[in-house]
Amino acid sequence: MEDKEKTFFVGIENPISRRKDILECSKDVVGILKTYDTVNGIRKEKIEKISELKRLMSEIKKLNSILKNHLPTEKIREKSEPIRRTKKTSPKKQEKPNFSKKPDKNIKKLESELSDIESKLNSMGV
Repeated sequence: MEDKEKTFFVGIENPISRRKDILECSKDVVGILKTYDTVNGIRKEKIEKISELKRLMSEIKKLNSILKNHLPTEKIREKSEPIRRTKKTSPKKQEKPNFSKKPDKNIKKLESELSDIESKLNSMGV
C-alpha cells in the first residue's frame, strides 16, 4: 500500500537550457500554426474565386448560345473586302487578386502566444 504512493524525483541536467529549448520549439510550433492558418485562408479564397469563375463561365456560355440563336444563319461570302485593322489600344493591366488580410481570431491568438513565449525567452536571457 505504501509502495504505490511513493514518488520518485529524477534530476535533469541543465534544466534552464532544456526549458529554453522547449520554449523555442513552442515558438516554432506557434509560427507554423500561424502559417498554416494563413494558407488555409488563401485556400478558402481560392475555392471561392474558382466557384465564382465557374459561375461566370456558365453565364457566358448561356449568353453566347442566346447570341448565336439571334444571329442570321446566312453563309459568308468567300471573297470580301479586306478588313482594315485599327491600332490596338494599350492592353489592360490585369488586376491582382485581392487577398484580404483580415487577421482572424486564431491568428491574433497565435500572435499573443508567440509574444508570451518570446517574453519568457527574453527573461531567461536568450
